[in-house]
Amino acid sequence: MARRSTGDKPKRKERAEGEKRSRKGAMVISWILLGLIVIGLGGFGITNFGGGVSNIASVGDTKITVDDYGRAMKQELQAVSAQTGKNVTFQQAQQMGLDQQVLQKLVLTAALDDEDQRQGISVGDKKLRADITGMKAFQGADGKFSRDAYRFVLQQNGLTEGAFEAKIRQEMARGILQDAVVNGFGTPKSYVDTIVHYVGARRGFEILKLSSDDLKTPVPTPTDAQLQAYYKAHPKQYTSLPAKRITYAQLLPDEVAKTLKVDEAELKKYYDQHKSDYVKPQRRLVERLVYPDEAKAKAAKAKLDAGTSFEALVKARGLELSDIDMGDVTQDQLSSAAGKAVFAAQKGAVVGPVQSSLGPALFRVNNVLPAQTTSFAEAKPDIQDELAQSQARHKISAQIEHLNDLLAGGATLEDLAKETDMTLGTVDFNAKTDDGIAGYEGFRKAAQKVTKDDYPAIIELDDGGIVALRLDDNVKPALEPFDKVKDQVTEDWTQAQTDKELKAEAEAAKKAAEAAGGDLAKQGTVDVQEPIIRSGYIDNAPPGLLDGVFDMKQGEIKLFPGKETVWVVKLTQVLQPDTKDPDLKKVEDRIKDDGQQGIANDAFLYFAKAIQSRQGIQINQSAINAANAQLR
Repeated sequence: MARRSTGDKPKRKERAEGEKRSRKGAMVISWILLGLIVIGLGGFGITNFGGGVSNIASVGDTKITVDDYGRAMKQELQAVSAQTGKNVTFQQAQQMGLDQQVLQKLVLTAALDDEDQRQGISVGDKKLRADITGMKAFQGADGKFSRDAYRFVLQQNGLTEGAFEAKIRQEMARGILQDAVVNGFGTPKSYVDTIVHYVGARRGFEILKLSSDDLKTPVPTPTDAQLQAYYKAHPKQYTSLPAKRITYAQLLPDEVAKTLKVDEAELKKYYDQHKSDYVKPQRRLVERLVYPDEAKAKAAKAKLDAGTSFEALVKARGLELSDIDMGDVTQDQLSSAAGKAVFAAQKGAVVGPVQSSLGPALFRVNNVLPAQTTSFAEAKPDIQDELAQSQARHKISAQIEHLNDLLAGGATLEDLAKETDMTLGTVDFNAKTDDGIAGYEGFRKAAQKVTKDDYPAIIELDDGGIVALRLDDNVKPALEPFDKVKDQVTEDWTQAQTDKELKAEAEAAKKAAEAAGGDLAKQGTVDVQEPIIRSGYIDNAPPGLLDGVFDMKQGEIKLFPGKETVWVVKLTQVLQPDTKDPDLKKVEDRIKDDGQQGIANDAFLYFAKAIQSRQGIQINQSAINAANAQLR
């Protein structure tokens, strides 16, 4: 979208989007039964897949059927398509290696099922019944298990009750085996302590910040010879990017709106209809802390008067300040008693208890917003602009079909500029071009894709404007003429020279401080950085500052160049993690959980590989090829 102040007004953008939605309309279709089947059955029901071939692989005595493979492959295709928003074909899935991933998952599942059979692991009918009757796919209108719904859903998916129940029993047994393998693992303390120490370690240091203002001798104005030398030494900085030379015809709301004059009566009507936007009563920014009864509210107010903070009262109620924030309110938006008390109070006051719509409450007034009145005369220019923009969008929209017909009939962009309200322009477009028409996302996307074989078509832009474009030529990278980039060369030379001299002065300050026993304060004004962790934030810090500080020894002084600055840093404190920090405790807990999960996953993987190795895997590649042929 073009970066224009008029196009960025919230009201105008909202109105433009509303008009766009009203033109296109909306359609909502609900496939309730299909949704229940997918959620409840997880994709069962693909039958008779693969013709006469029955199995594609086996682990021990457990077979993997062609139907199992086809069903799993189609589920994977659907999942990837939903995730990417594109219809992924089987050929694309093969290029991504998804077919091999599906086969590996099926082999793993078969290995677990075979081990279940070998160990005699199963579940009883009672547990199986509870699991199936709890599935949403089989619930009736009353939310309870329905035998009719059960039969109907299975029938629609080509499954018998026996086959489905056997499959569920098998999955439940597999879960028992998996739980037995992964439960009981913990994260080693040494592992947790090492990471916590790395994350929570702290450093305190002193900073002497040097900028161009600290140079003893200002950087002089460069001579033409110096600029020419810098230009020749850095050709890449002044070589243009590959670009597309594009001709375009545009029609934008801003352009059309300038030609429109809105009737005075329409302007007044709009003002009257939106009076609340222009005449605003006095408001208060308020927080409301509600209590279950008057006695508890009075007791809280007594604690407040005795010195307890309002924040402590909020915390005692098990709430956060965000939970009680009402935002800005008018007196009419509060109950009679609350409104009177709140609007009689000054900023920072806590009033109450008074009766609110939720019960007795204390109100804290965080700010007083005065009444605001914008007269019609004051609002008129903005309203004129707003309505003119709206009319301009409608006028542009009404021309789209005609303009497309002209282009389809062979009209060129130059013809459009002569015969319609559209204006012609050219731009050398590349990844960095973002001004003018290239500021619109719609134009940028079209420009990135356009080829010389494409015919121009009308493209609708975010603000209601339109554009059509044509690729004229591909522009190769080229060194820009010196005269064209001289200002940029001057800026770059000055910056490079400033950085060079700053670094020299910083080196001198560092040596002087080291010679004075590490006293950095003798070299200038020093900022003291309180202990900070390596993932902390320091405003305008040079790149790599904190990582570099954590590599320093206590008392060491080091330089960190930044943009137009050099920081001279002395490490003064090397501290262990703050064990009382609640955020660090959360990090420690997360490390324990993640470590436990990772170890359990690794153990399960090794267990599965051991089963496969012991029982043996047989792959029928010809059956897989036949199944793949049907999926293409």
